[in-house]
Amino acid sequence: MCSVPRLGSPKKTTTPPHMEAAPLSNKDFAGLLFTATVGLFLAALALALLYVLFLTNFKREFITAEFRQDIQPVSLVGAMFRPRLSGGSFYEANDLIVTGLKNGEAVAIAHVSFSTQDYFFLQVDTEGLHSNLRLFVFWHTRENPDGVFYAEVPTNPNGTGWLNLRSQDLWDGTIESVEVGVYGDLQNSRFRLRAIEFHPFSFRAILETIWTEWNHFSPWDHSSINAYQGTTTQPLAYPTTAVILWFFLGIFFTFLLDSFFRLRPSYLSSRKSTWIFRREAAVVTLSLCWAMMIALWTPKIFLQIKETNTQFYGKSTEDKKLSDWDSAYYQLSQAIKKLRKDDEEALSILIPSGTQSLGFAHRLRYHLLPEVSTLQISQADRSSIEKMSESSNLTLILANGRTTQERIKQELLINTPGITFDQRYQNSIGLLVALKKETK
Repeated sequence: MCSVPRLGSPKKTTTPPHMEAAPLSNKDFAGLLFTATVGLFLAALALALLYVLFLTNFKREFITAEFRQDIQPVSLVGAMFRPRLSGGSFYEANDLIVTGLKNGEAVAIAHVSFSTQDYFFLQVDTEGLHSNLRLFVFWHTRENPDGVFYAEVPTNPNGTGWLNLRSQDLWDGTIESVEVGVYGDLQNSRFRLRAIEFHPFSFRAILETIWTEWNHFSPWDHSSINAYQGTTTQPLAYPTTAVILWFFLGIFFTFLLDSFFRLRPSYLSSRKSTWIFRREAAVVTLSLCWAMMIALWTPKIFLQIKETNTQFYGKSTEDKKLSDWDSAYYQLSQAIKKLRKDDEEALSILIPSGTQSLGFAHRLRYHLLPEVSTLQISQADRSSIEKMSESSNLTLILANGRTTQERIKQELLINTPGITFDQRYQNSIGLLVALKKETK
Protein backbone atom coordinates (compact mmCIF):
# COMPACT_ATOMS: atom_id res chain seq x y z
CA MET A 1 0.00 0.00 0.00
CA CYS A 2 1.13 3.50 -0.64
CA SER A 3 0.37 6.31 1.70
CA VAL A 4 -1.03 9.51 0.27
CA PRO A 5 -0.10 12.66 2.15
CA ARG A 6 -3.03 14.65 3.42
CA LEU A 7 -3.85 17.88 1.69
CA GLY A 8 -2.48 20.89 3.48
CA SER A 9 0.27 19.02 5.27
CA PRO A 10 3.55 20.99 5.24
CA LYS A 11 6.27 19.79 2.96
CA LYS A 12 9.46 18.99 4.77
CA THR A 13 12.57 20.60 3.37
CA THR A 14 16.15 20.00 4.27
CA THR A 15 19.02 22.49 4.11
CA PRO A 16 22.17 21.28 2.38
CA PRO A 17 24.87 20.53 4.93
CA HIS A 18 27.27 23.09 3.41
CA MET A 19 24.71 25.88 4.00
CA GLU A 20 23.73 25.05 7.56
CA ALA A 21 24.58 27.87 9.97
CA ALA A 22 26.00 26.79 13.29
CA PRO A 23 26.15 29.14 16.27
CA LEU A 24 29.02 31.63 16.01
CA SER A 25 31.51 30.87 18.77
CA ASN A 26 34.12 33.24 20.12
CA LYS A 27 36.78 31.30 18.27
CA ASP A 28 34.85 31.58 15.02
CA PHE A 29 34.34 35.31 15.47
CA ALA A 30 38.05 35.77 16.21
CA GLY A 31 38.81 34.01 12.95
CA LEU A 32 36.34 36.20 11.09
CA LEU A 33 37.68 39.43 12.57
CA PHE A 34 41.32 38.47 12.05
CA THR A 35 40.79 37.46 8.43
CA ALA A 36 38.69 40.54 7.59
CA THR A 37 41.16 42.92 9.28
CA VAL A 38 44.16 41.48 7.46
CA GLY A 39 42.17 41.49 4.21
CA LEU A 40 41.28 45.15 4.61
CA PHE A 41 44.89 46.02 5.45
CA LEU A 42 46.10 44.35 2.25
CA ALA A 43 43.27 46.02 0.35
CA ALA A 44 44.32 49.45 1.64
CA LEU A 45 47.89 48.89 0.46
CA ALA A 46 46.72 47.66 -2.94
CA LEU A 47 44.27 50.55 -3.31
CA ALA A 48 46.95 53.11 -2.43
CA LEU A 49 49.39 51.64 -4.96
CA LEU A 50 46.75 51.49 -7.69
CA TYR A 51 45.73 55.07 -7.01
CA VAL A 52 49.31 56.35 -7.25
CA LEU A 53 49.62 54.56 -10.60
CA PHE A 54 46.38 56.21 -11.68
CA LEU A 55 47.63 59.67 -10.65
CA THR A 56 50.92 59.39 -12.48
CA ASN A 57 49.37 58.02 -15.67
CA PHE A 58 45.98 59.68 -16.04
CA LYS A 59 45.71 62.81 -13.86
CA ARG A 60 46.93 65.82 -15.82
CA GLU A 61 48.90 67.61 -13.10
CA PHE A 62 50.81 64.47 -12.05
CA ILE A 63 51.67 62.87 -15.41
CA THR A 64 55.19 64.31 -15.32
CA ALA A 65 55.69 63.49 -11.62
CA GLU A 66 58.62 61.33 -10.54
CA PHE A 67 59.73 59.88 -7.22
CA ARG A 68 63.04 61.65 -6.71
CA GLN A 69 65.24 61.33 -3.64
CA ASP A 70 67.63 64.13 -4.65
CA ILE A 71 65.07 66.93 -4.11
CA GLN A 72 64.80 68.10 -0.52
CA PRO A 73 61.76 69.94 0.93
CA VAL A 74 61.91 73.72 1.23
CA SER A 75 61.28 74.44 4.91
CA LEU A 76 60.32 77.84 6.33
CA VAL A 77 59.91 78.12 10.09
CA GLY A 78 57.65 80.75 11.63
CA ALA A 79 60.58 82.96 12.69
CA MET A 80 61.53 83.44 9.02
CA PHE A 81 58.26 85.30 8.36
CA ARG A 82 58.00 89.06 8.87
CA PRO A 83 54.54 90.43 9.75
CA ARG A 84 53.23 92.63 6.94
CA LEU A 85 49.75 93.17 8.36
CA SER A 86 48.50 92.25 11.83
CA GLY A 87 46.98 93.58 15.00
CA GLY A 88 49.85 92.28 17.12
CA SER A 89 52.51 89.57 16.88
CA PHE A 90 55.77 88.33 18.43
CA TYR A 91 58.26 85.48 18.11
CA GLU A 92 58.64 82.55 20.47
CA ALA A 93 61.61 80.29 19.72
CA ASN A 94 61.15 79.47 16.01
CA ASP A 95 57.42 80.22 15.98
CA LEU A 96 55.48 83.31 14.91
CA ILE A 97 52.64 84.15 17.29
CA VAL A 98 49.76 86.35 16.07
CA THR A 99 47.83 87.94 18.94
CA GLY A 100 45.52 90.22 16.97
CA LEU A 101 44.06 90.82 13.51
CA LYS A 102 43.78 94.08 11.61
CA ASN A 103 40.41 94.40 9.89
CA GLY A 104 39.98 90.66 10.30
CA GLU A 105 43.30 89.60 8.76
CA ALA A 106 46.98 89.03 9.47
CA VAL A 107 49.66 88.40 6.85
CA ALA A 108 53.37 87.56 7.17
CA ILE A 109 55.95 87.27 4.36
CA ALA A 110 59.16 85.28 3.83
CA HIS A 111 61.59 85.57 0.89
CA VAL A 112 62.73 82.37 -0.83
CA SER A 113 63.83 81.20 -4.26
CA PHE A 114 62.91 77.85 -5.82
CA SER A 115 61.21 76.45 -8.91
CA THR A 116 57.64 75.20 -8.75
CA GLN A 117 58.55 72.44 -11.21
CA ASP A 118 60.07 70.32 -8.43
CA TYR A 119 57.41 70.81 -5.76
CA PHE A 120 53.90 69.38 -5.70
CA PHE A 121 52.62 69.66 -2.12
CA LEU A 122 52.57 72.14 0.76
CA GLN A 123 52.65 71.12 4.42
CA VAL A 124 51.75 73.51 7.25
CA ASP A 125 52.15 73.20 11.00
CA THR A 126 50.01 75.66 12.97
CA GLU A 127 48.02 76.06 16.16
CA GLY A 128 44.88 78.05 16.95
CA LEU A 129 42.86 77.53 13.78
CA HIS A 130 39.10 76.97 13.94
CA SER A 131 36.11 77.19 11.62
CA ASN A 132 35.98 81.01 11.83
CA LEU A 133 39.69 81.46 11.12
CA ARG A 134 40.82 80.47 7.62
CA LEU A 135 44.41 79.88 6.51
CA PHE A 136 45.74 81.02 3.13
CA VAL A 137 49.11 80.86 1.42
CA PHE A 138 50.22 83.46 -1.14
CA TRP A 139 53.14 83.33 -3.56
CA HIS A 140 54.92 85.76 -5.86
CA THR A 141 56.85 84.63 -8.94
CA ARG A 142 59.83 86.11 -10.77
CA GLU A 143 57.99 85.81 -14.08
CA ASN A 144 55.00 87.84 -12.83
CA PRO A 145 56.27 90.15 -10.04
CA ASP A 146 53.04 92.16 -9.92
CA GLY A 147 50.80 89.11 -9.59
CA VAL A 148 49.66 87.75 -6.24
CA PHE A 149 48.50 84.13 -6.29
CA TYR A 150 46.89 82.33 -3.39
CA ALA A 151 45.10 79.20 -2.19
CA GLU A 152 43.24 78.22 0.96
CA VAL A 153 45.05 75.55 2.96
CA PRO A 154 42.94 72.70 4.41
CA THR A 155 43.96 71.55 7.87
CA ASN A 156 43.39 68.70 10.29
CA PRO A 157 41.85 69.33 13.74
CA ASN A 158 45.37 69.41 15.25
CA GLY A 159 46.43 72.35 13.05
CA THR A 160 48.59 70.46 10.57
CA GLY A 161 47.60 70.38 6.93
CA TRP A 162 48.56 69.52 3.38
CA LEU A 163 47.69 71.22 0.08
CA ASN A 164 47.92 69.84 -3.45
CA LEU A 165 49.74 72.73 -5.13
CA ARG A 166 49.34 71.23 -8.59
CA SER A 167 45.58 71.72 -8.30
CA GLN A 168 46.33 75.47 -8.50
CA ASP A 169 46.55 76.57 -12.13
CA LEU A 170 48.85 79.48 -11.23
CA TRP A 171 51.44 77.37 -9.40
CA ASP A 172 54.13 77.97 -12.02
CA GLY A 173 57.48 79.66 -12.42
CA THR A 174 60.14 80.62 -9.88
CA ILE A 175 58.91 81.51 -6.40
CA GLU A 176 60.53 84.60 -4.90
CA SER A 177 58.40 85.14 -1.79
CA VAL A 178 55.74 83.35 0.19
CA GLU A 179 53.07 84.83 2.45
CA VAL A 180 50.89 83.15 5.05
CA GLY A 181 47.62 84.83 6.00
CA VAL A 182 44.80 84.13 8.42
CA TYR A 183 41.35 85.67 7.97
CA GLY A 184 38.36 85.75 10.24
CA ASP A 185 38.22 85.96 14.04
CA LEU A 186 40.81 84.81 16.58
CA GLN A 187 38.03 84.41 19.20
CA ASN A 188 40.22 85.64 22.09
CA SER A 189 42.99 83.16 21.27
CA ARG A 190 46.31 83.19 19.43
CA PHE A 191 47.46 81.84 16.10
CA ARG A 192 50.83 80.10 16.05
CA LEU A 193 52.76 79.48 12.84
CA ARG A 194 55.39 76.81 13.44
CA ALA A 195 56.52 76.04 9.90
CA ILE A 196 55.52 75.45 6.29
CA GLU A 197 57.26 73.06 3.90
CA PHE A 198 57.13 72.57 0.13
CA HIS A 199 57.46 68.89 -0.78
CA PRO A 200 58.37 67.03 -3.96
CA PHE A 201 56.19 64.24 -5.29
CA SER A 202 56.14 61.32 -2.84
CA PHE A 203 53.91 58.49 -1.72
CA ARG A 204 53.66 59.91 1.79
CA ALA A 205 52.72 63.39 0.55
CA ILE A 206 49.84 61.95 -1.51
CA LEU A 207 48.41 60.00 1.44
CA GLU A 208 48.87 62.93 3.86
CA THR A 209 47.09 65.29 1.44
CA ILE A 210 44.16 62.91 0.95
CA TRP A 211 43.81 62.42 4.71
CA THR A 212 43.87 66.19 5.31
CA GLU A 213 41.22 66.75 2.63
CA TRP A 214 39.01 64.15 4.30
CA ASN A 215 39.51 65.58 7.80
CA HIS A 216 39.16 69.26 6.91
CA PHE A 217 35.99 70.71 8.40
CA SER A 218 33.72 72.47 5.92
CA PRO A 219 30.82 74.24 7.67
CA TRP A 220 27.36 73.51 6.38
CA ASP A 221 25.86 76.09 4.06
CA HIS A 222 22.68 76.61 2.01
CA SER A 223 23.58 73.71 -0.34
CA SER A 224 24.29 71.13 2.38
CA ILE A 225 20.64 70.04 2.47
CA ASN A 226 21.14 68.61 -1.03
CA ALA A 227 24.72 67.41 -0.84
CA TYR A 228 27.60 67.60 1.59
CA GLN A 229 30.93 66.28 0.36
CA GLY A 230 32.73 66.69 3.64
CA THR A 231 35.97 67.39 1.78
CA THR A 232 37.74 70.28 0.13
CA THR A 233 36.81 71.40 -3.39
CA GLN A 234 38.18 68.99 -5.99
CA PRO A 235 39.95 66.58 -3.61
CA LEU A 236 42.43 63.99 -4.77
CA ALA A 237 39.94 61.29 -3.75
CA TYR A 238 36.39 61.21 -2.41
CA PRO A 239 36.05 59.22 0.84
CA THR A 240 32.79 57.46 -0.10
CA THR A 241 34.18 56.23 -3.42
CA ALA A 242 37.44 55.15 -1.79
CA VAL A 243 35.67 53.19 0.97
CA ILE A 244 33.43 51.41 -1.56
CA LEU A 245 36.47 50.31 -3.56
CA TRP A 246 38.22 49.39 -0.30
CA PHE A 247 35.28 47.18 0.67
CA PHE A 248 35.29 45.19 -2.58
CA LEU A 249 39.06 44.78 -2.51
CA GLY A 250 38.78 43.77 1.15
CA ILE A 251 36.25 41.06 0.24
CA PHE A 252 38.61 39.77 -2.42
CA PHE A 253 41.60 39.58 -0.07
CA THR A 254 39.48 38.14 2.77
CA PHE A 255 38.29 35.27 0.57
CA LEU A 256 41.84 34.76 -0.71
CA LEU A 257 43.19 34.59 2.84
CA ASP A 258 40.45 32.17 3.85
CA SER A 259 41.42 29.84 1.00
CA PHE A 260 45.06 30.03 2.09
CA PHE A 261 44.36 29.50 5.80
CA ARG A 262 42.18 26.45 5.12
CA LEU A 263 45.22 24.67 3.76
CA ARG A 264 46.74 24.81 7.24
CA PRO A 265 45.67 22.29 9.92
CA SER A 266 46.11 24.90 12.64
CA TYR A 267 43.61 27.27 11.04
CA LEU A 268 42.01 29.46 13.72
CA SER A 269 38.41 28.80 12.68
CA SER A 270 36.86 25.35 13.17
CA ARG A 271 33.91 26.00 10.87
CA LYS A 272 33.53 23.46 8.10
CA SER A 273 31.44 25.47 5.66
CA THR A 274 33.42 27.74 3.36
CA TRP A 275 30.23 29.39 2.06
CA ILE A 276 28.93 30.30 5.50
CA PHE A 277 32.30 31.60 6.69
CA ARG A 278 32.72 33.82 3.65
CA ARG A 279 29.19 35.13 3.94
CA GLU A 280 29.80 36.14 7.54
CA ALA A 281 33.29 37.45 6.71
CA ALA A 282 31.69 39.75 4.11
CA VAL A 283 29.36 41.10 6.80
CA VAL A 284 32.30 41.75 9.15
CA THR A 285 34.25 43.45 6.34
CA LEU A 286 31.27 45.66 5.55
CA SER A 287 30.91 46.54 9.24
CA LEU A 288 34.57 47.56 9.49
CA CYS A 289 34.25 49.79 6.39
CA TRP A 290 31.08 51.32 7.79
CA ALA A 291 32.86 51.97 11.11
CA MET A 292 35.59 53.75 9.15
CA MET A 293 33.03 56.11 7.60
CA ILE A 294 31.36 56.70 10.96
CA ALA A 295 34.73 57.54 12.54
CA LEU A 296 35.39 59.99 9.71
CA TRP A 297 32.02 61.75 9.75
CA THR A 298 30.99 61.77 13.42
CA PRO A 299 33.59 64.33 14.64
CA LYS A 300 32.43 66.71 11.89
CA ILE A 301 28.81 66.35 12.97
CA PHE A 302 29.66 67.16 16.59
CA LEU A 303 31.86 70.07 15.49
CA GLN A 304 29.01 71.45 13.38
CA ILE A 305 26.65 71.17 16.37
CA LYS A 306 29.20 73.03 18.50
CA GLU A 307 29.63 75.77 15.88
CA THR A 308 25.86 76.12 15.46
CA ASN A 309 25.33 76.47 19.22
CA THR A 310 28.15 79.01 19.47
CA GLN A 311 26.72 81.10 16.65
CA PHE A 312 22.97 80.90 17.31
CA TYR A 313 22.13 79.55 20.77
CA GLY A 314 20.12 81.93 22.97
CA LYS A 315 19.66 84.57 20.28
CA SER A 316 16.43 86.03 18.94
CA THR A 317 15.34 85.38 15.36
CA GLU A 318 16.58 88.80 14.34
CA ASP A 319 19.99 88.28 15.96
CA LYS A 320 20.29 84.82 14.38
CA LYS A 321 19.78 86.30 10.92
CA LEU A 322 22.33 89.00 11.66
CA SER A 323 24.83 86.30 12.74
CA ASP A 324 24.34 84.10 9.68
CA TRP A 325 26.65 83.94 6.65
CA ASP A 326 24.20 85.97 4.53
CA SER A 327 23.60 88.72 7.10
CA ALA A 328 24.61 91.45 4.62
CA TYR A 329 21.85 90.36 2.24
CA TYR A 330 19.34 90.18 5.06
CA GLN A 331 20.19 93.74 6.11
CA LEU A 332 19.87 94.89 2.50
CA SER A 333 16.42 93.30 2.26
CA GLN A 334 15.27 95.05 5.41
CA ALA A 335 16.47 98.39 4.06
CA ILE A 336 14.56 97.81 0.82
CA LYS A 337 11.37 97.01 2.73
CA LYS A 338 11.63 100.25 4.70
CA LEU A 339 12.44 102.45 1.69
CA ARG A 340 9.85 101.11 -0.74
CA LYS A 341 6.58 102.94 -1.25
CA ASP A 342 3.22 101.36 -0.48
CA ASP A 343 2.47 100.67 -4.14
CA GLU A 344 5.92 99.16 -4.80
CA GLU A 345 5.41 95.47 -4.10
CA ALA A 346 7.68 94.05 -6.81
CA LEU A 347 11.39 94.29 -7.47
CA SER A 348 13.77 93.39 -10.32
CA ILE A 349 17.39 92.45 -9.66
CA LEU A 350 20.37 93.10 -11.94
CA ILE A 351 23.59 91.11 -11.48
CA PRO A 352 26.94 91.75 -13.26
CA SER A 353 27.77 89.56 -16.24
CA GLY A 354 30.31 86.80 -15.70
CA THR A 355 29.96 86.66 -11.90
CA GLN A 356 28.58 84.09 -9.46
CA SER A 357 25.98 86.43 -7.98
CA LEU A 358 22.93 84.41 -9.01
CA GLY A 359 22.86 82.37 -5.78
CA PHE A 360 23.12 85.51 -3.66
CA ALA A 361 20.32 87.10 -5.70
CA HIS A 362 18.03 84.19 -4.88
CA ARG A 363 19.02 84.43 -1.22
CA LEU A 364 18.07 88.11 -1.23
CA ARG A 365 14.82 87.19 -2.97
CA TYR A 366 14.02 84.85 -0.07
CA HIS A 367 14.69 87.56 2.55
CA LEU A 368 12.45 90.05 0.71
CA LEU A 369 9.38 87.83 1.04
CA PRO A 370 6.52 88.24 1.77
CA GLU A 371 6.43 92.03 1.59
CA VAL A 372 8.31 92.34 -1.69
CA SER A 373 8.20 89.85 -4.56
CA THR A 374 10.95 89.54 -7.18
CA LEU A 375 9.75 89.72 -10.77
CA GLN A 376 13.00 88.80 -12.49
CA ILE A 377 16.74 88.34 -12.00
CA SER A 378 18.71 89.31 -15.09
CA GLN A 379 22.21 90.03 -16.29
CA ALA A 380 23.12 93.71 -16.23
CA ASP A 381 22.68 94.79 -19.85
CA ARG A 382 20.71 97.41 -21.73
CA SER A 383 17.92 95.09 -22.89
CA SER A 384 17.26 94.02 -19.29
CA ILE A 385 17.02 97.67 -18.19
CA GLU A 386 14.46 98.40 -20.90
CA LYS A 387 12.34 95.38 -19.93
CA MET A 388 12.52 96.23 -16.25
CA SER A 389 11.42 99.82 -16.85
CA GLU A 390 8.27 98.44 -18.47
CA SER A 391 7.39 95.77 -15.88
CA SER A 392 8.50 97.36 -12.60
CA ASN A 393 10.17 100.58 -11.58
CA LEU A 394 11.98 99.31 -8.45
CA THR A 395 15.36 97.83 -9.50
CA LEU A 396 18.34 96.62 -7.48
CA ILE A 397 21.88 96.43 -8.86
CA LEU A 398 23.37 93.56 -6.83
CA ALA A 399 27.16 93.87 -7.05
CA ASN A 400 30.01 93.83 -4.56
CA GLY A 401 31.75 97.19 -4.31
CA ARG A 402 30.54 100.70 -5.00
CA THR A 403 32.94 100.98 -7.96
CA THR A 404 31.19 98.16 -9.81
CA GLN A 405 27.79 99.58 -8.93
CA GLU A 406 28.70 103.05 -10.20
CA ARG A 407 30.09 101.58 -13.43
CA ILE A 408 26.85 99.70 -14.11
CA LYS A 409 24.83 102.80 -13.24
CA GLN A 410 26.90 104.89 -15.64
CA GLU A 411 26.73 102.38 -18.51
CA LEU A 412 23.11 101.27 -18.22
CA LEU A 413 21.18 104.02 -16.47
CA ILE A 414 22.80 107.35 -17.22
CA ASN A 415 23.67 106.48 -20.82
CA THR A 416 20.37 104.79 -21.72
CA PRO A 417 18.08 107.23 -23.55
CA GLY A 418 14.42 107.35 -22.58
CA ILE A 419 14.99 106.13 -18.99
CA THR A 420 15.34 108.20 -15.85
CA PHE A 421 15.97 106.95 -12.34
CA ASP A 422 15.80 107.98 -8.73
CA GLN A 423 18.52 106.56 -6.47
CA ARG A 424 16.98 105.33 -3.21
CA TYR A 425 19.72 103.45 -1.35
CA GLN A 426 23.30 102.19 -1.69
CA ASN A 427 25.64 100.06 0.39
CA SER A 428 28.63 97.79 -0.28
CA ILE A 429 26.62 95.05 -2.01
CA GLY A 430 23.64 96.78 -3.61
CA LEU A 431 22.31 99.93 -5.31
CA LEU A 432 18.53 100.49 -5.24
CA VAL A 433 16.96 102.73 -7.88
CA ALA A 434 13.45 103.51 -9.09
CA LEU A 435 13.28 103.45 -12.88
CA LYS A 436 10.93 105.52 -14.94
CA LYS A 437 10.42 105.27 -18.68
CA GLU A 438 9.93 108.64 -20.34
CA THR A 439 6.79 109.00 -22.40
CA LYS A 440 7.03 110.68 -25.77
